[in-house]
Amino acid sequence: MAVSILNGPEQLALERDAVRLFQHPEVQAAVAAKRQVFEAHPLAQTPAGRATIDLNLEEMAFSAVVSVVAMNVSRSMPFWTLNLPHERDGLKVPGTRHGVDNPDNVYRVIAVDDVNSFRIDGQVNERPGADVSFTLFNHYPGGGADSQSQGVMILSQLDQDAEGRFSFTVGPEDAEGRANHIQSQPGQARLIFVRDSLQDWSVETPVSLSVTRTAGPGAAAPTEAEQVVAAVEAVSVSIDYWIRLMPTW
Repeated sequence: MAVSILNGPEQLALERDAVRLFQHPEVQAAVAAKRQVFEAHPLAQTPAGRATIDLNLEEMAFSAVVSVVAMNVSRSMPFWTLNLPHERDGLKVPGTRHGVDNPDNVYRVIAVDDVNSFRIDGQVNERPGADVSFTLFNHYPGGGADSQSQGVMILSQLDQDAEGRFSFTVGPEDAEGRANHIQSQPGQARLIFVRDSLQDWSVETPVSLSVTRTAGPGAAAPTEAEQVVAAVEAVSVSIDYWIRLMPTW
């Protein structure tokens, strides 16, 4: 059986951790506290809005929790998000479509920071999407503040070997003329946002990705208590963000 490009063991492990954190009583209480905000919104007065409150609230809240788990530099990895609800190995995973449902893109996030250096290695599988981009953002999309690009790498700009392998680096060091390096600035590096835009789903496939920290002090893994506190805050801030912005979108 071929190894899944998107559903490898790291993805499944992070999903399990995110579901466990989402089910924590304090996090669920934070989600319940936001239901009144949803019900009071004008969009909730429409038939479609009333019918989808539960789904939308769950997905926005779970996406916020995923941002806490996925943005952990101590276990930086490509994580597939903005995803449909699904079930794997008996684990029911809520959706993470926190404001957009775009079936043309496969979205992944990779945690980085401004003090460590990382190498992202990739592999083109047969035929890549029509457009594949890697953007360094200063904020997690939908995390309470607008995400601003700090640099972009396009697959077509990167050298590939005969097997379709490629790599680029992210870190605080100067590029010194390198075309495959994105320099992170103090306080402005949070994640690499990966978009595989697929035009023909019958022949195009997302690229395979892996991450290696190559320099820097590393990062301490957060405790469960720290993650609960962060998740409660993320749920509140993220939902407020989307409630405020969706009418303007």
